Amino acid sequence: MRARREQLGWSQSRLARASGVSRTVVNEVENGRRSPSLPTYDKLRRALGLDLASSLALLPTATPASLSERFLTTVAGLLITAGGLSSLRPPPRCRSTPPPCAPR
Repeated sequence: MRARREQLGWSQSRLARASGVSRTVVNEVENGRRSPSLPTYDKLRRALGLDLASSLALLPTATPASLSERFLTTVAGLLITAGGLSSLRPPPRCRSTPPPCAPR
């Protein structure tokens, strides 16, 4: 996430204000001293303008053993909340009225 923040030219303080997360938490997450909770991870990725798939691509390359259990639980929760990566595709066009899916 640090790379995306720096790409935007943002300081940690600006990301903190945009996401509603404290600057201390931003710093600790970026430096690997804290695994973000599901709500915190979601706030940070949204503030950075990242969809779920893009934010997962920014995860450090590491073996599952080196990632904290809490962080893996966070990512699993995001996937469950999003209905899995397949739910990131646009919804199908509706054929009935009223539409049971997303509007056109």
